[in-house]
Parts: sequence; C-alpha cells; structure tokens
Amino acid sequence: MVPIDFDTIAASACSDTGAGLSVVDIAFAQAHPHLFEAVRAARGVDSLGVDIPSQLCCMAGFNVAGIAVEPSACALVDLGPLNAALEQPISLVMGMPAILQADWSFDFPEHRWSVRRP
Repeated sequence: MVPIDFDTIAASACSDTGAGLSVVDIAFAQAHPHLFEAVRAARGVDSLGVDIPSQLCCMAGFNVAGIAVEPSACALVDLGPLNAALEQPISLVMGMPAILQADWSFDFPEHRWSVRRP
C-alpha cells in the first residue's frame, strides 16, 4: 500500500503491473465525482476470469510521495468485498498507465518503497 493524494483528498493505492488500467473503488469515485470524467460503460475481466461490468473514466492526476502522476484512464469497480477483508481499504489499484509515469522500488522484506521521476 502506498498513500496518494488528489490535492486535499487522501487515498490508499496498491500497484498491479498486470493491469492495463487503474481500477478505482466505486464508493471512492462516488464520494469524489469531480475527480472522474465518465467515458463509457465497459466490461472487464478480473484475475479469476470473472466478467465485471464497469465504467471507464478519465481519472484526475494525483501525487505519490511528492511525484505528480498525470491524469489517466481507469475503470470504476466495486472493491467493497475485497476491502471488507483488508485492514486498510484500497481506494485504487494503480495499473500500467499510472505506474509507467515513475520509477518504483519496492523492498517487501523490509516493508519500504520509493518512487522517483524517470
């Protein structure tokens, strides 16, 4: 988990290098609609191959550790069932359009990470 912010709105995120788009919890998007511009309805497939209806949006840019991530595409999905099982809920899962905007380093055994501009 990494803390991110949309200016004054704090959120938590994780990365998924296998995701072609970022995935945003629909409850977070509904609480902050000004951060998302709807593009069209779509259907996605989760890691188990389950078909999931979603809304494609353009997500506003955000900051992570002082690094600005430019606006990018995302899908709005109900992450409620996943979040119910987590100690800290996820607001969004960063997909490749967001991940590729910075250089990331994760040291999982030491529980630390860093990010910098490429």
